[in-house]
Order: sequence, then C-alpha cells, then structure tokens
Amino acid sequence: MGRYTDPMEGTVATVERPDGTSIHTVSAGSGERTVVLAHGYGFTLDGWNLIAGSLVDRGMRVVAFDQRGHGRSTIGSDGIGSAQMASDYGAVLEAHDLDDAVLVGHSMGGFLSIAFLLGGSEAVDRVGSLL
Repeated sequence: MGRYTDPMEGTVATVERPDGTSIHTVSAGSGERTVVLAHGYGFTLDGWNLIAGSLVDRGMRVVAFDQRGHGRSTIGSDGIGSAQMASDYGAVLEAHDLDDAVLVGHSMGGFLSIAFLLGGSEAVDRVGSLL
C-alpha cells in the first residue's frame, strides 16, 4: 500500500464539457462493480489514493475525478456552481460508460452527488447506490 501523499495510480483521461471545462479523471481496476469517488471542497482526486487502491485490491473498478476548479480540472465559461458541478458528474459517468455505479461523495462531493441524482432519470439510471 502506498502513502497518503502519493498520487492516485491508474489510467488518466480528460472529460471535455461544452463550456470548455476539462475534468481530469483517473480510473483503475477492472472489477464488475464500479465505485466513483467525488472529493470535497479544496481537495483533489489524489485524496482517495489509499481507498482507491484498497477497492481495486478487492476486485472493484474505481473512477475518481477532480471537481471543476480543483486539482487538474479547469473552470469553463459557465463558471463554478452547484448546477454546473453536478452536471459534471453525469459527464464523467457517461465518459466512463458507467451504469449502476456506486457513487461515493465526501463533503461537497456528497452534496453535489445528491444534486446530481435529483437532476433526473439519466442520473438515476447511471447510479445504483450513493454513499
């Protein structure tokens, strides 16, 4: 197991949003179940590195992303706010072709997870459970 200061390891991808925002993602593992990790305010996806490694070791696929305006993700022309950030969740799930994912949110990530799920049926179809 790595140290908490190590970056999260995995396949790096960028999800481009219509307003020019670029969402930085890292995915690891290849399990049947996928866990999506959404960090809180002022953090980055690297804050999940130890948890992500442990989940991968237990046979799960993990996808983590830097929230809009955090870490290696940018802020596009629509700015930063709850609606914009919640819609980014759908883009990340779609880009990684996820259905029935476990969505885990920490602090702001949890609030935005709820906002995303309240946004409509597409969100509910892509997420099987929320933590």
